[in-house]
Amino acid sequence: MNKGTILVIISLYIIFILIVQSINDVPLRVDIVEESPTGSIIPGIAEYLQQLISREQIKGLTQTTTFQLINDGTFSNLFSLDPNTGRLIVSGRIDREALCSSWDNNAGTSASVGINSNINDIVATQRNSNLMNGNEFLNSPTNECLQALNILIISRTNQESSHLTTGTGEKHAETPVKTTRILIHVIIHDINDNAPRWHENSLLHVSFVETPSSSNNNGWNTVQTVLRPINENDAIRNAKSIDRAYDPDMGQNGTIVYRLIGPGADYFRLADNFNRKTNHDNNDQYHSQSNTDLLIHRKSDLGLDLYNINNNNINPMTGTHETSLQIWPILPLDRETKDFAGQGGVYNLTLLASDLGNPPKSTSIPLLITLIDVNDHIPQFHNLINQYEVNSHLNSNNNNNLESNYVIYRPLNGNLRETLPIGSFVLQLNASDQDDGLHSKLVYGFCPCDRNLAQNYFKIDSITGRITVGHSLDYDNGPRQFRFKVSPN
Repeated sequence: MNKGTILVIISLYIIFILIVQSINDVPLRVDIVEESPTGSIIPGIAEYLQQLISREQIKGLTQTTTFQLINDGTFSNLFSLDPNTGRLIVSGRIDREALCSSWDNNAGTSASVGINSNINDIVATQRNSNLMNGNEFLNSPTNECLQALNILIISRTNQESSHLTTGTGEKHAETPVKTTRILIHVIIHDINDNAPRWHENSLLHVSFVETPSSSNNNGWNTVQTVLRPINENDAIRNAKSIDRAYDPDMGQNGTIVYRLIGPGADYFRLADNFNRKTNHDNNDQYHSQSNTDLLIHRKSDLGLDLYNINNNNINPMTGTHETSLQIWPILPLDRETKDFAGQGGVYNLTLLASDLGNPPKSTSIPLLITLIDVNDHIPQFHNLINQYEVNSHLNSNNNNNLESNYVIYRPLNGNLRETLPIGSFVLQLNASDQDDGLHSKLVYGFCPCDRNLAQNYFKIDSITGRITVGHSLDYDNGPRQFRFKVSPN
């Protein structure tokens, strides 16, 4: 620059005048499927934003427009927005169950089905049915997983700007910028990405008291010719609770059906806790309501045994989330009966929980059912040498049928020498009791019903049943024959 040259520096400062307003009173609703791949474009948003811009351009107001995604939470971090086109792009994992965790306790419905049901048939039944009067599966819940996004439309208008000149010769231009906030409601649709599961449980266990046996025959009882089911009202009163599975998915994906699997599974029934309580509260109307959703037991067209449906596991009487299923036996269970004893009074079953997604996801958990013993059997003697020998001599002169069941014990050679020393072995008693625990513990002794001299000459070990000589035997001056009764208690 030459001296004397007057340099006029004109600096142009653009001062934004922000006008923030919202032009969509009704938020735009768009749909997205959870677990959408990164890079997926959310349909409908760019088109909607361009529509809004077109309105401004018609008015001749808009010069340039850009878009900005407002970062206001976790959900907005999962997306990126193209500032020029308005395309909303997935940039993170969209997990409906994590974003809408408030639905986790309510999303799943539950149902109980017979053990011979096929899960594919159940899915078909569910999809083609509507709840009318409790005779079909309940419809899926309609709770939505909704998240909000806010987008700014930044518009620079072509209106004539006003200019200000400072004392230094600098010129300032004011360019109005209008910022519009757009509210977007994103509906996240569920996929069946979760299998049912149990909270911190690796085993379920319940116990039932066995039905006392009406038979005390020797040996194991045999199965009755005609089985009479337990009265359902009585059985339900004795139902036990087991933890239900939960599935955080929605609709059919979170609807759970249960099946019992294993030997003896068809001796038990499953139901919801609320159903059991309601049946008790409405006992007088139980039979007239047997086809309601409170307790369903019917054969469907597919041949399924359908039991109990309770939508969302919510008790409508209390509004609380039900956390347990109910289970009870539908046939008399006798742990001493071969067909209805399980294995040593234990049923090792499997509880299978399957959702109604397509394809369904399943989880199973061991279910241990223990039969609690009652003292319903009398001890039985066994003669290991002459098994179940009947004492016909005792019966020859009386009609007492009880004595016909006595087991005879005799010394090995048929008699005793009078020179046997005290403590010498005479006989070994053997008895057993089909009951369990303390009910099967036996104490041997002389029968209180039989008082004779034998008690003066012999001793019975109360624990082992071993009979020994307790007093010197004398063939010439003492008894020559002893006949006495013993009993296990």
